[in-house]
Amino acid sequence: MLPDVDSLRQLELLDRRSFVRLLDFVLNPKLIKIELSECIVGKSGPQACVESIDVENLCGICGLQDRDKCLRLFLLVDQAVSIMPRCLVNKIRRYLSAGFVNDIWDILYDWCSKVLENIEFVKVLKSRDLKAEDDFKQHILLVVPSEKHFRKIRHDPDTWLWRSIAYDGSFAPSAIGWFRDVERIVQALSREGIRTTVFVDDGLSNLAEDLRYVSRCDVKIVDIPEDVPKICYVRDPSITILGKPLLCNMVLDLRRGEEEVMSELYTSLQYEPLLRVRWGIVDGRLERAFIEGGNIFLIRTEEETLLLSGIGIRGTNYAAVKFLAEVLPEDVRIILIPIVSYIRDWEKGAVHLDVAFAYIGAAKGLKLCLIDSSRVCIYSALEYDREKQQFKIIELLRLFKELDIHVDEPPADDKVSRVTMLNFLNLGNGKIIADKYNHTINKYLEKEYGIDVIEVEIPQIEAGGGGVRCATRDIWI
Repeated sequence: MLPDVDSLRQLELLDRRSFVRLLDFVLNPKLIKIELSECIVGKSGPQACVESIDVENLCGICGLQDRDKCLRLFLLVDQAVSIMPRCLVNKIRRYLSAGFVNDIWDILYDWCSKVLENIEFVKVLKSRDLKAEDDFKQHILLVVPSEKHFRKIRHDPDTWLWRSIAYDGSFAPSAIGWFRDVERIVQALSREGIRTTVFVDDGLSNLAEDLRYVSRCDVKIVDIPEDVPKICYVRDPSITILGKPLLCNMVLDLRRGEEEVMSELYTSLQYEPLLRVRWGIVDGRLERAFIEGGNIFLIRTEEETLLLSGIGIRGTNYAAVKFLAEVLPEDVRIILIPIVSYIRDWEKGAVHLDVAFAYIGAAKGLKLCLIDSSRVCIYSALEYDREKQQFKIIELLRLFKELDIHVDEPPADDKVSRVTMLNFLNLGNGKIIADKYNHTINKYLEKEYGIDVIEVEIPQIEAGGGGVRCATRDIWI
């Protein structure tokens, strides 16, 4: 359920007291929470917490009897706040505490109007307008944190899903080490004629000069908030398949807040987010959507356009699917693929689909995808029926056969990283950037399929649970 023009009219009709109550509820919702970790015996790795809102509370807050109008009004204000830069949200919070209602109203009304404009933009998109995984990349965004972020992780690496020793034997996480990993990726992209924008925390401003001499690289020094150290895996807080960003809703508490920071970074590039995947109506309640960029692949063939998403410990949930079904063109098929998760040891599972699945596209006359079948369900998947708002089980290999997509499982031995073995940045035109550590797999892809594999060393990025794809975000400006 997306807000509409009538929602803006309802907002204008609210008395100031109801307006303040609604805004306060959007900023501080009363949530019904279910901690999934409570059913696990002993200490577990970080798990999701299912969160929902009782819709009946909204009617009392808004002072309206019409349930649907209350829902749309809440969703409009929530969307407006959700795509604002973090600094502006903090400003609204201060104004709310100080009672500056008129100042808040002016800000919020403008952003609500922007939300409605963005919804109209989304509605006219066609599947051919979407950005596919193997489209030629022109511009890549990266983020470099500093010591203030990594110090927090070193105190509790298990919670942050981070190894203390990288595969090259260096201690992790290292701010300088991460910078050097990013530098190698940026240099590789530069040699391919691809622009990069690198946001470097001001704690590493002295090192940032090393990037200014790389052609087509734009370095921006920013103050990245200390409480979002994993924003360096910039793939996850947003999705750019619509050409402009959709902000995600991160699953774990420790990664929430990255979405607002990304909104701020995007806004500084005049690449403002369209919407945020926030809530879906499930069993009569508003349920918080879960979606992270590392799970999303957009695949386009001559016959079909598919949105593939992993479902697992950090996977896309039903609320997010319902939201996506409203913003994606009707002919985009939404397919959910089960991935192996973890209870305690995150390295035994697949946090996101892109550590166990890759779509290459054209390779020696084939449309090729790669799968680690020990962590991805290769046979059965779920397809969402928009009309019935239900899922049906499909045979994944049958779908691939119909679309003439070929599947391979590259040879993985003890000398490969399960984190980065398939976590490639697909540049399009049969080129990928891959972790040099997985040399055996890289050579296999070159020999068997003629793929141009550009190898980079990324020990620090790998130690935190990600690869080249995780640490990069394709943008379309």
